[in-house]
Amino acid sequence: MSPTNDKKSSGVTDLFKAIENAELMAVRELLENEINLEQTDDSGRTPLLLAVDLDNLEIAKVLLNAGADSSCFNEHLMENAIYRRKLDIVSFLIDAGFNVNLRFQENEDRTALMEAAKIGDINMVKKLVEHGADVNAVSRKNHFALMNAACQGWQEIYDYLAPLTSEKLRYWAKKELTSGLIYRKRKDDKLLSNFITASAIRDIEGVLAAIKDGVNINAFGEDETTALFIAANWGYLSIVRALIEAGVNVNLGKEDNRETPLMIAAARTALQKHKLDVDGSDYIEVIKLLIKAGANVNAKTDEVWTALMAAANSGSVEAVKLLLEAGANINHRDCNKDTALSRAKEAGHLNIVKLLREARARKG
Repeated sequence: MSPTNDKKSSGVTDLFKAIENAELMAVRELLENEINLEQTDDSGRTPLLLAVDLDNLEIAKVLLNAGADSSCFNEHLMENAIYRRKLDIVSFLIDAGFNVNLRFQENEDRTALMEAAKIGDINMVKKLVEHGADVNAVSRKNHFALMNAACQGWQEIYDYLAPLTSEKLRYWAKKELTSGLIYRKRKDDKLLSNFITASAIRDIEGVLAAIKDGVNINAFGEDETTALFIAANWGYLSIVRALIEAGVNVNLGKEDNRETPLMIAAARTALQKHKLDVDGSDYIEVIKLLIKAGANVNAKTDEVWTALMAAANSGSVEAVKLLLEAGANINHRDCNKDTALSRAKEAGHLNIVKLLREARARKG
């Protein structure tokens, strides 16, 4: 290698170091010499990409003025800036010529505007629209900016984009707005969010603290389930007990299909039977506790599914016995005309088939 090439190589190495250390003056001095600005570091980044990755836009602008090629900017750079809520980087990329309608191929063909609308950054949304972002672009899975704003409950972004969006897309987005606003309200309720999270991770102290602070123990969280449903789903006996002692409605579980905590506990006994449950989970004891607290053993989901059918399908003899003793309707049929007996047969749980027949379950 010639001395000149050694010098160029050394210069690029020094340039990367100066960028990493945010040394603007050193960068300027190095650029006074002949340096290949398209060489890459071990991660495949050019000096310009490195500067943007490190959020050092002042150095990035100096590199651009020195002739760095902005064509290295890709959708990943823009996507990362959006998710990090870096409006300054988004603005920099746009000013440097980034195509605002470029599709994020690894994210279902979404665009920068769709993602900005999803995370709820109104200033970013406006910036993109003002620079030509297509408000009517639709992804492979039928996502579009207004729909994302509606589903996430971002009212301000929805109101801004709605007049700019086609009538057909507005129609579909409007149908989701009400549920989106409910979701946003729940998500932004920190006390409720912390309460739900504490129930999910078996944090009894967190649950009790939230109850003491006045949380609505019967509220549905952002995922449309109650804390009791989540605790029953994981078999967290201590959390279930604490919630019952606090006066929780034991029949409230899933908002979208009316599945109850008793039903999910009965269904999850399959995990306990095959020893696939989370360490410390006890679905049978949860079922006993819920029944004792007055859970409706004949409650039905929108598909007319019951706790007994869930237990029979899961293969838990003990759960089936508990539910029958509590008065579960042995011959109830769901919307597919299935019964606990037919579900047990289909699942191959012969011991439960025998138990149900002995309890006089009808065959037909």
